[in-house]
Amino acid sequence: MKILPILFLFILSSSFCFKFYNTAHGLKYIGKQKLKFREPSDLSFDPQGNIWVASDDGFMVKIDALGNILKRSAKFPYDLETISYHNDMIYTVDERGNIMHLFDTNFIEKNHFQLSINTALNRGVEALFYHPTKKFFVCITEKKPILRELDSAMNTTNSFELPLEGDISSGMYYNNQVWLLSDESSCIYILNKDTYKLEKTLPLNILNAEGIACDAKGIIYIVSDDINTIYKYQYTP
Repeated sequence: MKILPILFLFILSSSFCFKFYNTAHGLKYIGKQKLKFREPSDLSFDPQGNIWVASDDGFMVKIDALGNILKRSAKFPYDLETISYHNDMIYTVDERGNIMHLFDTNFIEKNHFQLSINTALNRGVEALFYHPTKKFFVCITEKKPILRELDSAMNTTNSFELPLEGDISSGMYYNNQVWLLSDESSCIYILNKDTYKLEKTLPLNILNAEGIACDAKGIIYIVSDDINTIYKYQYTP
C-alpha cells in the first residue's frame, strides 16, 4: 500500500528536476506542445508566426503556434532532416544525397541543388539556416561537423571544421550568434557569428532533440523526434 505514494513522489520529483535543470544557464522552460504527426526533424518560422516542420518520413507540415495543422505536403522520397523558411520559399535538404530542394509555400518543388558534400549515408546535412548579416545560407554536416557557407547557387564558398563533441542536429541564427543543437551531447553550442568559434554551451535534457528555431518574440522552440513534442524556452544572455 505504500508503493503508490512513493511512486507518486518519484514522478513528481522527476518532473520538477526536468524543468529546473532546463532553466539553468540562461534557458527558462515555459511550456510544450504535442504534435499531431510523426518524426518531426526540424522547424522554421515565417514572419506571420507559422511554423514549418520537416519530417523524417518525407513530408512537410505548416502548423500554427498551438500545433494545429494548417497545410501538409505529399510524401516525398527524401530523408528531410532540415527546413528553412526564407523569402516565401522553403529550403530543405535530403540527408542521404545532400541535395537541397526548394519549394514554394504550397509545397511545389521549384528547384534543387546538388551540394558539394560527400558523406556516409545518413551522415549528411543536419543544419540549414540563413545568415542575415552575411546574407547567405549556412549548412552543417552531422558527424565531425563542418560548417559551409553557400553562395546563391548553393556552392560552397568557405568551410570551417567545428571542434565540437557529439553530433549536430539543427542550427539557427539567433541573438547575433550561431546556435547549434546537439542531440548526442544534450546541449546547445553558441558560436560567434563571424568566426564560428565556440562562445558558450547550454545543457539540455530533451530526448532526441532534433530541431531548433525561434519566433519573432525570441522564444526558442526545440522539437523532439521520438516523442513528437515541441519544447519552448526563454533565453536570458
